[in-house]
Amino acid sequence: AEPRYLQALEIRRAIYPAEHPLIAQTLNNYATVLQHRGLFDAAEPLYREAIAINRKVRGGKSPDVAPAGHNLGGLRYSTGANDAAEPVLQEALSIYRTIYGDDSPATASPMMHLGMIDSARRDFTAAEPLLRRAAELSRTGVGEGHPQVALADGNLGEMLIDKGELEEGGRLLRSAI
Repeated sequence: AEPRYLQALEIRRAIYPAEHPLIAQTLNNYATVLQHRGLFDAAEPLYREAIAINRKVRGGKSPDVAPAGHNLGGLRYSTGANDAAEPVLQEALSIYRTIYGDDSPATASPMMHLGMIDSARRDFTAAEPLLRRAAELSRTGVGEGHPQVALADGNLGEMLIDKGELEEGGRLLRSAI
């Protein structure tokens, strides 16, 4: 997939203006492929460029800004750069809430990442409601048995165990397997 995205990016850069939404979309998609391959240093500037293009072309609160911001926040979270991840995840969550509403499953993933950041900081009071809500929204959005629900339950379970609530945390971790 990586060579195809690189080729698509080169073609789009050749035929569209530098700040075109299709270039931003391709940058975001290409960065996601790089991120999944563990090439975090290569992916991050592509996400940042996609965000910058979408902000300039579409405006700061556009639905086009949120996916790349969410992806950048997730990348930063996965590399332990929680302080850098938090503001972009908060922005993505705010955009998703504005566009889709508080009850949208689209808010679950950035909410889950924010909860995990709070959990890593051992701020369980902030983490727990975010992780519980993310699990609930995931369950509502994709249904039981979906990997997104297992991930949300697993993250909530880990936080509860860290908090000392071993029974519920263990049950959630077992259900996530």
